[in-house]
Amino acid sequence: MQPLITLQEYRTLTNTTSGSDDSLISSLLSAASLQIEAFCNRPFWKDTYIQWIMSDCSGWEFCGNKKRIYPENNPVIAILYHGVAQTALTVSNSGTDSYTFNINDGNLFVTNKLNYTSYDLNAINTLANLATAVEDDYSDLNITVNANVTDDTILIKPHTYTIMANESVDMVGSEQSSGNSYIQNQYTIIGAGTFDVLAYLAGYDVIPEDLKRITANITRDYNTVQTQNKQSLKSESITNYSYTLSDNINWYDIVNAYQMELSPYKNVII
Repeated sequence: MQPLITLQEYRTLTNTTSGSDDSLISSLLSAASLQIEAFCNRPFWKDTYIQWIMSDCSGWEFCGNKKRIYPENNPVIAILYHGVAQTALTVSNSGTDSYTFNINDGNLFVTNKLNYTSYDLNAINTLANLATAVEDDYSDLNITVNANVTDDTILIKPHTYTIMANESVDMVGSEQSSGNSYIQNQYTIIGAGTFDVLAYLAGYDVIPEDLKRITANITRDYNTVQTQNKQSLKSESITNYSYTLSDNINWYDIVNAYQMELSPYKNVII
């Protein structure tokens, strides 16, 4: 990931000079940034984010004629798309064995009683190619691509399907509005009628100065503890923070010491 601050910003904020530890500090900046994002339960850099909302109203503030969605990442720059899931693929099983379709981390995993096959969805690139690839490997399966959708209008969400013998199952995605290309070549499969989807642009072009300072301090504190090899100490004070150690100190101990400063950035999912 892109660190929340650069090496030069770290040197300026900590009043230190570049030296033989530049490579170490750079790697610690990346690690500290990941730990801060994990603690705050959110990314910070500007990007397009996809949020799925249960159609039965869970995840909405309330049901009825008015519904409010709370995007999980902020600051929100623009809402790109909000829509309802549409059927993308129909899988028919004419055999005697059941099949499992599982989508996870950009791959489709198809299994039956005897076989297991994985498909890289980014490499396969189109829904039609995906259907052909699965049909070539499994003669019992017939996959129909919905004639009303194209590959750049479908976003598919991680999901697991079981297709029993002599059963057909609809696999659906979210159909985007014409002219929006940000969903192209992203695949996730979801249950029909289960989810609405929200796509939006959010995050920072420039990381706020207080968050830069916190990142620099956390990186410095972690490096100080490791460099001084304090694994055997039970307590130590660094700047304004006192750490109580068991056998070792880890990122959580360091980041947690800055929880008050990080609290304005912490995402609480409601």
